[in-house]
Amino acid sequence: MTVRIALLNAHIALSASPSSSPRLDAELLVGHVLSLSRTQLLTQPHLPLSAAASQELENLIMQRASGTPIAYLLGRKGFMNLMLEVGPGTLVPRPETELVAEWAIERLRSINRGQSQLVIDVGTGAGAIALSIADAFRDSALQVVGCDISPGALQWAVRNRQQLGLSSRVDLVLGDLVQWLGSPATLIVANLPYLRPDQVRGSWETGNEPEIALVSGDDGLEVIRRLLADCGRVLAADGAIALEIDASQASRVSGMVPRFLPGFQPSVLPDLAGHDRFVVAVRR
Repeated sequence: MTVRIALLNAHIALSASPSSSPRLDAELLVGHVLSLSRTQLLTQPHLPLSAAASQELENLIMQRASGTPIAYLLGRKGFMNLMLEVGPGTLVPRPETELVAEWAIERLRSINRGQSQLVIDVGTGAGAIALSIADAFRDSALQVVGCDISPGALQWAVRNRQQLGLSSRVDLVLGDLVQWLGSPATLIVANLPYLRPDQVRGSWETGNEPEIALVSGDDGLEVIRRLLADCGRVLAADGAIALEIDASQASRVSGMVPRFLPGFQPSVLPDLAGHDRFVVAVRR
């Protein structure tokens, strides 16, 4: 089998699955098996695959067709300027979450660097937000802590922290939201579960990711509500919070802010598609 035939067969097989990007998935999987970039695949169509490589590719195609995230199969996912290791037990970082990290970085750059700054990434998962913020402030005294209730997810964060050389810049805590926190935080950033059970039930796209990272009570807001209720205790005087949400939750989440955080002004910000994607709250 050659690269051209492998790509064609993979594309045909994945086109019969619910994948929204069968051609891209095919290229990524063939490239992964052969350790070739997508450009190299296109310029070497007659390169043969060994029997072992063909068998490995067939197994990967079957897993992808059954709903296994492409990032799990590749073992990695790009986020901001970083390449993160991901796999079963952690949520795959989404491009939309990069906007939350970007907002947090700009917020931190706008305030006084002479002050002690503590950033908490709640529900850190593989560490995407925490590590991106720490990477942007490698030469500062900024303290970043990522926390998660899932030991399995934190194992991925530990691996990513080490391979990115950020072990001295990011602390990782096994804990529920900010219940463990006693020091005032400059910024709390959270990509928490925000879906209802019916939104993920039977979903091909998310069926292999941990439900604890996706579902949050009957209305999708149970965990966000709990976090907001405790944030007033730990936010610094000039503190702020940023929450990723489902587009349908914008008015409800922004309406919670004055109830749980008096004196804070909520704003709803869109993603690149124009959908309401996260709520930020800063003191008036």
